[in-house]
Amino acid sequence: MSGVRAALLVMLTLGGATPALAQPGRLGQPPVPDPAWRPIELRYSLLDADPQLTIEPGRVAVLTFDTRAPTPPAALCCGLLLPGRALRLPQYCRVIREEGFADARLHHTLRIDLAELEGRCGDLLPALRETRGGTIDALLEVYDPRLQQEAGLPLRFAYRDTVRVACLSDGPWIDIVDGTRAVLSWGTDLPARGAVRCWSAAAGGEARPTIDVPAGVRHRVELAGLVAGGTYRYTIALDDPDDASHSVLEGPFTFRVPALDEDFLFAVISDSQAGTGPGDSRGGGVNLRMLRTLGRDAILRGASFLVSGGDMADGQATVAADIRRQWTTWKRGASFIGARLPVYEAIGNHETCRRVYGDSVPRASFDGSAGESVEAMFSEYFAGPANGPPRESPDAPEYGSTAYAFRWGRALFLVLNTTYWTSTAPEVLGGNLAGYVMDQQLLWAEDRLREATKDPTVAHVFAVFHIPAFPCDGHQNDGMWYSGGDPAKNRGPHGESIDRSYVIAQRDRLWGAFARCPKMRAVFNGHEHNYARLLVQATTPVHADGSAQPAFVHPVWQCIAGGCGGSLYPRTGDAPWTGEIAASALGHHYLLIGVSGDDVALFAIAETGDEIDGCLLAERGRPSGRAITLEAWRARR
Repeated sequence: MSGVRAALLVMLTLGGATPALAQPGRLGQPPVPDPAWRPIELRYSLLDADPQLTIEPGRVAVLTFDTRAPTPPAALCCGLLLPGRALRLPQYCRVIREEGFADARLHHTLRIDLAELEGRCGDLLPALRETRGGTIDALLEVYDPRLQQEAGLPLRFAYRDTVRVACLSDGPWIDIVDGTRAVLSWGTDLPARGAVRCWSAAAGGEARPTIDVPAGVRHRVELAGLVAGGTYRYTIALDDPDDASHSVLEGPFTFRVPALDEDFLFAVISDSQAGTGPGDSRGGGVNLRMLRTLGRDAILRGASFLVSGGDMADGQATVAADIRRQWTTWKRGASFIGARLPVYEAIGNHETCRRVYGDSVPRASFDGSAGESVEAMFSEYFAGPANGPPRESPDAPEYGSTAYAFRWGRALFLVLNTTYWTSTAPEVLGGNLAGYVMDQQLLWAEDRLREATKDPTVAHVFAVFHIPAFPCDGHQNDGMWYSGGDPAKNRGPHGESIDRSYVIAQRDRLWGAFARCPKMRAVFNGHEHNYARLLVQATTPVHADGSAQPAFVHPVWQCIAGGCGGSLYPRTGDAPWTGEIAASALGHHYLLIGVSGDDVALFAIAETGDEIDGCLLAERGRPSGRAITLEAWRARR
């Protein structure tokens, strides 16, 4: 009997309509390292802490920061957000260079003559000169000796004459648009009070009551009582808690609440961690260049919202502050999207803050538990709907904003966490295996799918999670496959063989839940830094022996969109389903998905704007695959 069939037999023996697979060894238990192992520190950020800015007499802004290795003098590209522009992207107009030439140093100081800056930039934004102050969007360029390349870090500061005042450091974000409400969040660089004003953008639209927000640096408000299909505008006033005369008005911004039966487009990106290219391709662990290029294209092509499939930044450090700085960089880079469109984030394997030990081979690492987990950290930064599964056990983390469901029109979206509570070799050491969806989350997904099947207001169901169930390129030895679970190809921390056929059994149970829902259209993943489209059905070879899974009764598309910035993969891998891949492409890209009535279309858009793939995922509610262009899709709607 094959390992997969044996594992399935165990699962069925444990009984019930939704049986639980026996978890081998210590998987699902609190992780315990070998007492002899030595913890080590891994840090990926070049800067030790966020840059600090003060304003000195003479109206000189002084920016200081420390680097973890000696680096040459830095430069600051100063830019402005010009009024009347649809997208909040800075226009760079002045370069400030650190004094010195070739002397490497750990401590860096840049001096910005504000009067000169106002004079040089006054033609672009006269108010900067007229009011002796404004908001500066900047890119700090530091040479990284480890890479022998420049790295760009986005910064923002605001001032009035000789006083630094609060400004938006990230956001605003339209985090959730749900029926008749929207959740709005933002971060500020200094503690500030807030006042949100919102009004209908329709002619004669009535202003809504002002919402006052107490002082702080992270803010979140709910806008309730909205009208489906309505368009709204809003502003955020930031006030110094100690001096009300220092006020900054941000906006106006515009967002829309969907109508139940409307046609819409949405965008899918994934894997925007640092890549190869110019300095802003590696800014703070994020490919800011690609994030902005693809995000701008999605907005201009009419996307109503955006889904990020994880691996937003390099992550994978042992210092929480390092991870938080990278997420802040991502939010600064993507905030021009979030100010206009809701952004729904999934968590990936690079969103980790681990305890790492240097004495094991391979190197052992563990996610934290409870409040120290990456799930808890992620939920502080990203405000997904709090409607996901319960924690897997009293010792396991809460899912928080890493697993949830949301609606858009007649479509239901399930966002899953495929890197929950992960550790290396959890069968031996405890924790969970990357790619293994534990029972509570799987039960939650099964319940949502059953509900959607019966709900007449749901026409389409989509799932989003980082690690693909059927890796198509470069991740044959992990994901939800692990080389077919072969013990000869899966080793523990002491070199012991591990039978991971249980992973394939749980994958089959998850995909079987998708396949039982006739409204399930597609699953969107990242992890692999290429594009691939695969139709998984009852005849697809999905096991190591080449056999299919008859339980996959309803064909469902798997679409991998890992092209938002991470270093591109060469074409590798030979899984049983490789020959079934319907389309694939190399290069940076994103997906634009169209929903119209009972039809769903997919368009893979390259960074150059070319359509590298286009097809109908569903036609009249049935799986399709027929080729179509975006122009033809727009014409038929």
